[in-house]
Amino acid sequence: MGFTNAGYIHDSWNHDLRPTMYDASAFWTSITGIAQYNSRSNKASNIHNLVLRYLQRVMTCTIWGRKEVGTTRTDELFMLWAMLKNRHVNTCFYLLDYHASMDAKSSARSEIVVGGIITFIARQFGVGED
Repeated sequence: MGFTNAGYIHDSWNHDLRPTMYDASAFWTSITGIAQYNSRSNKASNIHNLVLRYLQRVMTCTIWGRKEVGTTRTDELFMLWAMLKNRHVNTCFYLLDYHASMDAKSSARSEIVVGGIITFIARQFGVGED
């Protein structure tokens, strides 16, 4: 898909490879005016800049393939910061990490909304061309 496979990553349960100058709370405050960041409750609609709000939605529907797009995940916030600071992020890591976590939660019958991504991968492998 042309996503970069080099640059910063953030793996919240194993290690943190984000730059030390990144502060999620400070960045959230700067784009929303809300002093406290909580990825489970902070709404994307709080983001003042419409371009950043749109970018968050695009990431939600492509990289993470989430059905519910109202909240802003920690990884989405980091990627918005990286875009504004012109920092390289390993987007492939996030894409694969999210899908692996969905596989691990498959017993909970989580819905994964990734039709566009699956179609792209299938075409790259030539599925359906014969």
